[in-house]
Amino acid sequence: MQGASFARRSKSTAFTLIELLVVISIIALMLGILLPALGSARNTATLVKCASNQRQIGIALSGYATDHDDRLPPSYDNGGRLVASLFYLPPAGYDLRTHVESYIGDFSVWTCPSTNNPANLDDPANTRARGCYGTYAYYPGRTTPDFGLPNGNPDTLNNLYSASSLTLLQDVFREDTVGLDQVYNHGNGSLDTISTGDNPSYFAYKGNDGEGVNTLFFDGHVAWTAAEQLEVIGGADIVGRRAFGVLPNN
Repeated sequence: MQGASFARRSKSTAFTLIELLVVISIIALMLGILLPALGSARNTATLVKCASNQRQIGIALSGYATDHDDRLPPSYDNGGRLVASLFYLPPAGYDLRTHVESYIGDFSVWTCPSTNNPANLDDPANTRARGCYGTYAYYPGRTTPDFGLPNGNPDTLNNLYSASSLTLLQDVFREDTVGLDQVYNHGNGSLDTISTGDNPSYFAYKGNDGEGVNTLFFDGHVAWTAAEQLEVIGGADIVGRRAFGVLPNN
């Protein structure tokens, strides 16, 4: 009798195949609902970290300017050609880090957190002997793009025109005018082979689905601009490409 009673209880508490399939379906449905939300949360966290990096850069640049008659660290000038994301070029003796190392403890903040496999500029993985690029474009003292200003982008923090909307530094966002592929830090697309190969401190993605850029302005604040609101700001660092950014308010 006791054995029969135990058998009846075991049978009554077992899951049927239909019940298991229902549970599996519910779990799959919940995952389908939660995964996009988790992905969105990760993307938001990346954007926040990127903006935080740029704010720290802004503080360092301000500290440098305070000690150098309001002048900002020089960007690399190759005869007016825009190479705004070039951090150092050994043959030319240019190294942005030598100017800011006393004002910022960790140069890794110059790398956007969405970059694939980011590495220190001196990491052996960076094998670009002709120079090393970064994920942020640094614009002071530029003759191009001029952001609508007759004398180009200023290299000083003193007497600025429209400082709250004048770009000092931003995420890389540019387009190949021949193939029409874009390269950018935030968005969807294929992994960029440069950033995962010989220079892992470069931009993250290429394609046609960039979301936008974080921008550090001359007054020190950082703001997000969606891709559809970006404007062409001039030629990029390689012939046949053009850069996108935020034009200052009039």
